[in-house]
Amino acid sequence: MRVLNRSDGFRCLSHYGSAEEALKAVPTVKPEVVLMDINLPGINGVECVRQLKQVLPNLQVMMLTVYEDTENIFSALAAGATGYLLKRTKTAELLEAIREVHRVLAPDGRAVIMLYYKNSFNYHVNLRIVRRLRAHLLKSELGIKLAHKLWREPEEELRRHADLMKQDPAGYLDMQNMLNRNTDGPDNPLSQVFTRESGSELFWQFKNVKTEVMFWNPNYLPGIGKLIPKSVENWLASQWGWHLWIYADKSTLKTATEWESRPERAGIPRVHSEAFAG
Repeated sequence: MRVLNRSDGFRCLSHYGSAEEALKAVPTVKPEVVLMDINLPGINGVECVRQLKQVLPNLQVMMLTVYEDTENIFSALAAGATGYLLKRTKTAELLEAIREVHRVLAPDGRAVIMLYYKNSFNYHVNLRIVRRLRAHLLKSELGIKLAHKLWREPEEELRRHADLMKQDPAGYLDMQNMLNRNTDGPDNPLSQVFTRESGSELFWQFKNVKTEVMFWNPNYLPGIGKLIPKSVENWLASQWGWHLWIYADKSTLKTATEWESRPERAGIPRVHSEAFAG
C-alpha cells in the first residue's frame, strides 16, 4: 500500500484480508482497479470478482495467481477479471515483462516492482533452518497440530507439506524446494530470490534505479514474534525483510550499446547468478 501511494498516478484506497471483507467495503470505496488474489480463504478470488462485477460492472480487476493452468485463468476472466499476473515467473519471462514495461512507460515514467530478497531473515534463517526443522515435526499427527498452533498455517497445507516430505525427504529439504513450497503454497513449482544487485541488474534499460527492503512476518519467530516491539519490527523489516522493492525511471538512452558504454556499467553482466536460489 505504501509503495502505491508514493508512486505518481496511484493511490491505494484500502486493502482487505478476505473476499468477505472486500465484498462489504469495495462497493462503498469504488476504486478504479482492484488487485485480487485467486487463492483467498473462504470465498475465493474468482467468486469475489463475479460478485463485485455485479455491483460495479465497470470495475477493472487484475488477478494475482501462482497458477498457470487454463481452468483457473479462464474462470477468472469469465467471472469478469480484466487480466492476470503471475506471482512467480522465470527470469527470462521476468526480463521480457520488464522490457515491455519499459517500452510502454511514458517518458520519465516510473516502474515499481516487488521481488523476493535473498539476503533476508526469511531466506537464510526461516527457510534454511527453521522450516527445515519444522519439516521433521510434520512426521507425526501431534507435530502437525503443534505446527498449526505455532505457525498459524491451515492444517490442510501442513498435511500437504507432510505428504511431500514423506514422498521425498531429501528432495523436500533441498533449498530450492524449501523456497518454492514455503513461498506461495506447498505445490508452488517455482520461486526466485534476488539480491539488491541482481534485482537492479534486471532494470539495465532504466535510470535512477533504487531499492528498498521491507516486510517482516512475526511467524518468522514462532511463539515470540508477536512480542517484538513495532519499532524493532520496522527496523528488522528495513534490514532483513522479505520483499525487495525496486523503483526505476525510464531511461532516455536509445540503445543497449549506448547504455553498456557507461563507465559504471563496464564489466557487469546483465543478470547475476544470485537470481536463483541455492
